[in-house]
Amino acid sequence: SSDVCSSDLVNYNGGNQTIQNNDYHHLTLSGSGTKTMPGSTIAVGGNLTTSGTISATAGAAINTTGTVTLGSGTTFDGSSFTHAVGGDWVDNGGTFTPGASTIHFNGTYGQAINGTAASQTFNNLTVNKSGQTLSVGGSTATLTLNGSLTITTGTLSAGTATAINIAGNWSNSGTFTAGSGTVNFNGGSAQSMTGATTFNGLSINNSAGVTLNNAATVNGTLTLTSGRLTTGTNTVSVAADGSISGGSAGSYVAGNLQKSFTTGSGQSFTFTIGD
Repeated sequence: SSDVCSSDLVNYNGGNQTIQNNDYHHLTLSGSGTKTMPGSTIAVGGNLTTSGTISATAGAAINTTGTVTLGSGTTFDGSSFTHAVGGDWVDNGGTFTPGASTIHFNGTYGQAINGTAASQTFNNLTVNKSGQTLSVGGSTATLTLNGSLTITTGTLSAGTATAINIAGNWSNSGTFTAGSGTVNFNGGSAQSMTGATTFNGLSINNSAGVTLNNAATVNGTLTLTSGRLTTGTNTVSVAADGSISGGSAGSYVAGNLQKSFTTGSGQSFTFTIGD
């Protein structure tokens, strides 16, 4: 088992260095060169910070109770591990290479994905925050998930994100607050949506298709670019102020599509459905 560092802050600020297999309070990786991470799980009871021009690749899970801050000019590779984060995730111009990793947000208070980065990319992202919210903020306008999103408990708020791109599956057992943005399903293999969810914009751009396992509501625009949205016995509902864009022989709703209308005559709507 690892030891617990008694110092409030441990700062590895040289060139190439080996990070000791300890549990830390605050841990900073600064200076330059490669920081070789431990091959066993470590706990950071406070904040994990990178600065300078360092690069590091996770050798095992890194569980941080506080905030993770990626400084400009630094590179951090998540490898294939699940990393718990109890505070904010702040990307101020660093490079996060998600690999096959999962970032698991589990703080007992509000958390944010923010910083100066306009776009942030993860592999899998998990929200497990009973009664609390993870929000996208700062300068981040685009959130990209190369893998899946799982909202186990709590709320994911799109916040400043005008685009959330997801290549894996969507599982929502909590709450998703859509804001004014669009969720774009753009994977290279079949995707699924599980858990009743209300979207602002919803875009289907996956030739392998997307399967709806529960009801979905679209308050803004449902965009059909590529692939089918298959509903089974479920329904995708477009609000009265919503609309459908696109649609073709290769991209349509296969199943149940419902459109609400405002009171009045002279309205028309095209149901882009098939099968």
